[in-house]
Amino acid sequence: MSLAASTQSFNAPITAPAFLFRRDDDTDSPEIVCTFKDTKRTKPWNSSNDCPAVMDSFTECHRGKTKEACKKACVAIGDDKVVPGYMKCMKDACSNHEELDKREKDMRAWFEELFPSYEEYCDPEDFKRKDSGAGVVRGWKGASAVALLAFGGLCAGMI
Repeated sequence: MSLAASTQSFNAPITAPAFLFRRDDDTDSPEIVCTFKDTKRTKPWNSSNDCPAVMDSFTECHRGKTKEACKKACVAIGDDKVVPGYMKCMKDACSNHEELDKREKDMRAWFEELFPSYEEYCDPEDFKRKDSGAGVVRGWKGASAVALLAFGGLCAGMI
C-alpha cells in the first residue's frame, strides 16, 4: 500500500459509531458509543477536542499537577459540573443522545471512579466526595461556625 493510499483511508469519514468509554471494573456495563451527527467527520471522539468546556481544566491539571493548576477541575468536581457538562457535549455531537442520556448513571460512576486521583491536588472546600457522608462548608467563617456548633454540642453533653 502506498503512503497516499494509507493517508486517504485514514481521512475517510467515520461511518460506524465512535467508542466513548467503558468502565474498567464493571463487565456488565456495555460500551458507550456516539453516532456522530456530522456524517463527514474523519476523527474519533476525543474528550479534549469534543468537550473542551469540561476537559480543559482537567488537561491543565494533568500538565501542572499542582493545586493552582487543578483549581478549576476541583471546583467542577465539587460543584457537580463535570457529568452534566460532558452530557451536553455528547448531546451536541451525537445523534443517539437519547440513548446516551439513559447511560448517565454509568457515565457518572465512571467519572466518580476517576475523581479520587485528583483529591491530592484539591483543597477540601473545593472537592467533596459523595461517599464521604459529610458536607463541606466553604470559607473559614463557615468552618468556624461548624466547629462552634460541634464544641457547643460537646459541652452541652457534659452538663
